[in-house]
Amino acid sequence: MKRNNLPDAPKLKDPRLATKSNYVLIASMLLGAFLTVSGALFLFAPHAGTAVFGMSVGDTASLRVVGVRQLAFGLVIALLALRGDTHSLAMVLFIGALVPAVDGLVVWQGVDLATSLRHFVAVPVSLGLGASLWRGRSA
Repeated sequence: MKRNNLPDAPKLKDPRLATKSNYVLIASMLLGAFLTVSGALFLFAPHAGTAVFGMSVGDTASLRVVGVRQLAFGLVIALLALRGDTHSLAMVLFIGALVPAVDGLVVWQGVDLATSLRHFVAVPVSLGLGASLWRGRSA
């Protein structure tokens, strides 16, 4: 007897895809954990967050806004990965790639290209994880 009303996870036709999917889920959990911890740091200790990430100290309220965003995205990603909800997680990763892309453009305009690269690096990571989950799901 099932303990909850959740549907059973879809069965993958190729067992190798299950292993690959597990690695991608673990990588997604790590991404979610990083975003959660960095978000909490900016939310509760914004000056420490700027020191850790090599940013200049600006408006504390703006840093806390960034913290809430990071914390929320991190929790969503980590919890979807923990549940093994590959379809929803892939969509969140696809849509979530907009955040570092726009952050990178804003930093590029306001500071310089070299500083913005750390944001742009997150875009292919997010898209790659999302694509891996999406392909594994539809196999």
